[in-house]
Amino acid sequence: MGRVLPKTHAERIMSSVSSQSASLSTPEQLAAERLMGIDVLRGLAVLAVVLNHTPHYAHGGFRENPWFFPALAMDLGYLGVPLFVLISGFCIHRRAAIKKAKSGADQSTRLNWVEFWKKRFWRLYPPYLAAIVLSLSCAFWLHDRSNDLFQSLIPDLLTHLFLVHNLTAKYPVGLGNGAFWSLGMEEQLYLLYFPLFFLIRKRNAIFAALVAAVTTISWRFWISSSAMASVESIGGLGMWGMWPFSYWMHWSLGALAVDAYFGNSRLPAWCSSIRVALGTIIVGCLANGMVFSFLTKTGLAVHPVMQVWSRHLVQVGISGELMTAVGFFCLMNWCVQNSQTLILQNPVSRVFAWMGKISYSIYLTHVPLLFLLEEYLPLSHSVTDWALRMLIYPTVCLMVGFGFFVAVERWFLAGRNPLIRARSYVAELASPKQSSF
Repeated sequence: MGRVLPKTHAERIMSSVSSQSASLSTPEQLAAERLMGIDVLRGLAVLAVVLNHTPHYAHGGFRENPWFFPALAMDLGYLGVPLFVLISGFCIHRRAAIKKAKSGADQSTRLNWVEFWKKRFWRLYPPYLAAIVLSLSCAFWLHDRSNDLFQSLIPDLLTHLFLVHNLTAKYPVGLGNGAFWSLGMEEQLYLLYFPLFFLIRKRNAIFAALVAAVTTISWRFWISSSAMASVESIGGLGMWGMWPFSYWMHWSLGALAVDAYFGNSRLPAWCSSIRVALGTIIVGCLANGMVFSFLTKTGLAVHPVMQVWSRHLVQVGISGELMTAVGFFCLMNWCVQNSQTLILQNPVSRVFAWMGKISYSIYLTHVPLLFLLEEYLPLSHSVTDWALRMLIYPTVCLMVGFGFFVAVERWFLAGRNPLIRARSYVAELASPKQSSF
């Protein structure tokens, strides 16, 4: 009798999908299941962003201030946004990946785009509107911030309501909440899902990711070129780095990850290696513009390699950010494959997973809250106060984010109008029960 070969990860996943098909018969039900690894990554991403936005400058050099290097690490917290974009690609394409895996057909998978946009609207837009009200209220309260904001409130508000503010030169970080810029970019990435999904259907997810990667790399190097570096605005448009083309590669890598997770694509082993993931992220962070520019001012500056690369700071910075995205991709693959292991099933991981579940609420509310904390709970830049700020400010942001989740976001998790759901529930309770005999 022949030896039974062990199943690959994708085969185990699809075996699980098949075994659940009786009880979870639709891709929508399967797609609704949460993956511990994805929630942990969400929690890490939102914590990184909150720490980045919390005032964390450490006065003096690394010899004088023990918080110098932690502060430098927090400068990289903005990389939580690219990680969010990868997670978005994973989650949005998940339903289509499950359909394709269950049908076994490459080009028969179709999406109901009307239903897709309705779900996205109800899932994201009402909490976003509530966060706009909160941000403007905080700006009203802090009078020193309200004057400049309300001089151009109408166009600022309109661009945000239509989610095109990140494409403009004046309003990408307006309405008293600079974090809103990524919501516009995210919505535009949903539009780019149309051509990406077409490429996945006609070819495969790997080819689609390559097209998106070429687009993102070309776009980033083009907007940093001498021809575009001095062009701040064209017809009111600007802030080119916040446009969706800068992040299409990240989003498509997330879609590729979920496609591979359900066995529709085959990836080399290094794509799910934790060593490759961490190594690539570390190298990418060292090449990041902020870190690399700091290294050029240290004793390493005399090294011949540093002298060569220091002449190309912009190009090195772009390469570092893209390398970090590849590291996040490998980390995501590893996390979703190890969601049930002890590494991710522990109290610390559960805390991050909890933060991940309410990460949208934390992201929406933390910026105006930090302004309030700076006004009413000011702390100096001393060593002790720095530590207190890093302890108190993020904790308050998590608590308020949880409150916002309970009060607002949780009513829209299903991606449907909660009033319709409530009426259906009341009608069901009011209808006479049918006899089971």
